[in-house]
Amino acid sequence: MADSSTPGSESPRLNDLFCWENIWLKVENEFFCVPRRGFTAFPHSKFVAEFLAPASVNEGEAVVHDGRSKENAIHLFGYAKQDFEALLKVMYPIQTYSIGNDNLIDLNQDQWIGVLKLSTLWRMTLIRQYAIAKLSVVTQAAPAAEKVQLAQAYKVLQWMEQGIAKLASSSASVEELEPLGWKVTALVLAVRDSARQSVSPQPGSFRLDSIKCGFCTSNTPLIPFSDSDQFFCPCGIALSPESQVSIQQSTSDVGRAEASTRTALSSIWCHQLTIETDGWGPPHNTTQHVVLAGPSSKKSSLKDIFTCSCCGEVTRRKDTVRVLEGHKSGVKSTAELIQKYFGEEFQLE
Repeated sequence: MADSSTPGSESPRLNDLFCWENIWLKVENEFFCVPRRGFTAFPHSKFVAEFLAPASVNEGEAVVHDGRSKENAIHLFGYAKQDFEALLKVMYPIQTYSIGNDNLIDLNQDQWIGVLKLSTLWRMTLIRQYAIAKLSVVTQAAPAAEKVQLAQAYKVLQWMEQGIAKLASSSASVEELEPLGWKVTALVLAVRDSARQSVSPQPGSFRLDSIKCGFCTSNTPLIPFSDSDQFFCPCGIALSPESQVSIQQSTSDVGRAEASTRTALSSIWCHQLTIETDGWGPPHNTTQHVVLAGPSSKKSSLKDIFTCSCCGEVTRRKDTVRVLEGHKSGVKSTAELIQKYFGEEFQLE
C-alpha cells in the first residue's frame, strides 16, 4: 500500500473533522484559545455575524482582530469572563477529565445562567435549549418570584407560566408582588380571578374550541368553525366554539407545559338535551353525547373525522384528543394572559 508521505504520492489534505483552526478571544483580562469550528457551527448566530464576518482591510490600515493569533485576538467587551468560560465548557466538554462520567458538563446554577445569558444574546439556539433544560431541573424548588425574574430576563415562557401559577395559588399580597412590577402583579391577580371564574355549576365543563389534536402539541382547535361550516348536536342545537361540553371519562396527561386532559373524542358530551345515546357511547342520564353533524346541514351525514390543520393527522371518534384546562368554562389560560400582558416581550430577537 502506498504511503502518502512517499515522493510522487498524492499530496496530503486536511481532515474535515479533526484538523481545527483555533480562534483567540479576550474577555476582561484573560485570553481564550479554542477551535473556531465551535462558533462557526452556529452560522446564523449573532456571534458569527458580529465577530467572525469577513472584514475588508486596505493596505496600511490597522490590524483587524480576527482571532487568528494571540496578537489579533477578538476582544469581547462588556461580557463577564465567568459567563464566557461556562459557555465554553458546554461547547468544548473536556472528555479527558470525565471518562466514565455520564455528567460530562458539571456546572452550578450561576454558571448555567451565564450559559443561558450568552446563548440567548448570541442566538445559539441549541445551547440555549440545553441550558433551559438543565436550569429547569436546577431551579425546580426556586421561589416563584425568582422563577418569574429569570423568565423575564431570558425570555423563557414555561418558567413564566410556572412562576405565575405558583404566585397565583399563594397568599402573596399586592404589596409583596409589587417588587416584580405592575404587569406581573396584574397578571397574578388576573390568574387568581380566572381560577375563581372556572368554578361552574357543571364541574368539568369546557368550551368546544378547547379540544385539541391528540397527535401533536398544537393549540389550534381541532374542530374547524367558519361561516360556511356549521356543526350540530343530534339534539338539534347548532354548535359554536363557545358551546359548553364535558367529559364523561378521562385520563390525566401529566408532564405538559400547560395542564391538559386526554380523552377519547367519543367521551365528550353536550349539555343541551337529555335523550338516549345513539349507540356511539354509553347511555347518560343528564347529557347528550356530542355527535357532530355537518357541515352546513342538520341532515348531512355525521362527521366521522377531523383533520388537524397543523400536523395533518386524522382524528376519529375513538381517537384521543387533548382538552386544555385553561380553556375550561371559557376561562383564559395562563399562557393567554401572559400574551395579553406581555405581548412580544417573550419573542426572541
